Amino acid sequence: SKGFMMRISWENSKETLIYPGMPVKVLYLKRNKSVSVVGCVTGCESVYYPMEQGFPAMKFAVMTYIEVFVSDENEQG
Repeated sequence: SKGFMMRISWENSKETLIYPGMPVKVLYLKRNKSVSVVGCVTGCESVYYPMEQGFPAMKFAVMTYIEVFVSDENEQG
């Protein structure tokens, strides 16, 4: 309960590289200071969308949304 969830988007991703329970290093800004924390992937969801117009679409891009739990206790500034 001492932490928070983050949803991170990854464009042109390869979702097979991500799995639940995987440790993740996250860098973000907090009060205009960079913070580095280690979190844990809780899940991910990928969306495929066409890169070109026309039917049928031949090329697709992938956007993956990664759910990460980050503990407040691991913050390093």
